[in-house]
Amino acid sequence: MLQKNGSLKHSNGVFRHRKAVQMKAISVNKYRQNLLNLKHNIGSAVQVFIPRPMNVPEYLSDSNKHHHPRQAGSGAHLTDQFDNLEWTGYVKIGTPPTSFVVNFDTGSADLWVPSSTCTTCGKHLTYNASASSSSEIKPNDFSINFIDGSNATGIVYSEIVSLAGISINSQYMAAVTQESGEFQADPADGILGLAFQNISQMNEPPYFQNAVAESGIAGVFGMKLSTSGAVLTIGGTNASLYTGPIEAHRLSTPDTPRFWQIPNASALINGDAAVTGFDTIIDSGTTLMYATADAVAQVYAAIPGSEQYDPDNGMYSIPCNTSATVALSWGGEAWNISMDLFNVGKIEVNSTQCHGALGAADVGNNTWLLGDTFMMNVYSVFSTENKTVGFAKLK
Repeated sequence: MLQKNGSLKHSNGVFRHRKAVQMKAISVNKYRQNLLNLKHNIGSAVQVFIPRPMNVPEYLSDSNKHHHPRQAGSGAHLTDQFDNLEWTGYVKIGTPPTSFVVNFDTGSADLWVPSSTCTTCGKHLTYNASASSSSEIKPNDFSINFIDGSNATGIVYSEIVSLAGISINSQYMAAVTQESGEFQADPADGILGLAFQNISQMNEPPYFQNAVAESGIAGVFGMKLSTSGAVLTIGGTNASLYTGPIEAHRLSTPDTPRFWQIPNASALINGDAAVTGFDTIIDSGTTLMYATADAVAQVYAAIPGSEQYDPDNGMYSIPCNTSATVALSWGGEAWNISMDLFNVGKIEVNSTQCHGALGAADVGNNTWLLGDTFMMNVYSVFSTENKTVGFAKLK
């Protein structure tokens, strides 16, 4: 079962602006680091746009205050942390095994947890290599850039890693030696990336690719993200969670897979196309949705009463009582985004305007990041076998 962490609303229903800026910075900087990893791993074989890093202004930072399918796969229950900000579950590492809470992230490809030498990791569980008989140090490099501008390096090991009863004997992982104040408060001890090796900072196979190779499970996993009953299914799908066919779409770069990225998307407002022909990255580690400034402006222009209320951070508001429908399509079904999810909360206590879940970000030409705001509306299926991402209707 997956667990969900955090909230973008105060108890009075007002949108948490500071938190949203922080979450945007996390997503943009993660995406940027992944592209740097891609360029390093593949080199001149690929043209890569590298967005600018995003730092959160000091007045907004927490430091200034005092996230062809088969059935019968193995399931991990997920916990919704902080009201739709992040979903977490458990992974076991080492011998004897220690259970860590991790964020299952389809938008990255590395596994990392805090090191026992970390003095800034708050109450997070830490990994002690000397206490594990299966630990083996490796020469790879690993580092993390946090939204407050700080950097943490990590020591890379190979270890026994187990998820939902599926164990990998030599999984590369990093133990980081420092965490930012923002991440110290996160319920997750670390992150388990579910994307492809080409964006791995360690340039080693991620857990799921190793699980397919070593255990013989199907190269498919399914995700249902919800406030309760969220599930990650490894090695197949869970038919009790969805109905009807799975609409599958081929990856944009199937020969050199990177992200779970699919092309030819359209954004529909009230059934009419507002933006067409863009790529989409399906990213469970991102809370909201992001696109280029021009594309975002076109979407909100089609929603009557919308306003850009924070141009510095690419944020728009919509009427809290709007009857507009928002959907995404890849040429088949129109996958509606519930207005309960697209409407993230009032921009002020007595305002009739509410924050919209699509924001502008420097994510490259013609590419959108689709996070949990979209994924909570569908059952998502990821196939390394067929190099596809698919969607089905939730039961």
